[in-house]
Amino acid sequence: TPEETGVWTWVASFVEGTNVAQNDDTGTSSSTIDGKQGSFSVQPTNKSGRDHRGKGRLQYVNEHHLQFAETGEFFLKAGADSPENFLAYDDFDDTPNYQLRRKSWAPHLPHYR
Repeated sequence: TPEETGVWTWVASFVEGTNVAQNDDTGTSSSTIDGKQGSFSVQPTNKSGRDHRGKGRLQYVNEHHLQFAETGEFFLKAGADSPENFLAYDDFDDTPNYQLRRKSWAPHLPHYR
């Protein structure tokens, strides 16, 4: 993630061979993408308030929580990631179907072991 505004360039490296993770000059091209290059422009953010995109990249800072690079605020994640409405489940008695978001896990029964 670019940390500064301006024009950024990139080069794709898709190689295979011994020790290419340490030195990709030693491998052989493994894709038509190998060697492709381009650029993109990063503009200043126009986001503010609760929009996380205006706070910078999340980074690990040897603490319990990730920290936004731009603001220094810590990112305090809440919720269960399933998404956060995972308890809105058809088989729980009297679960309301608020905004048609109640779930049924029936489509996933074939995946259960």
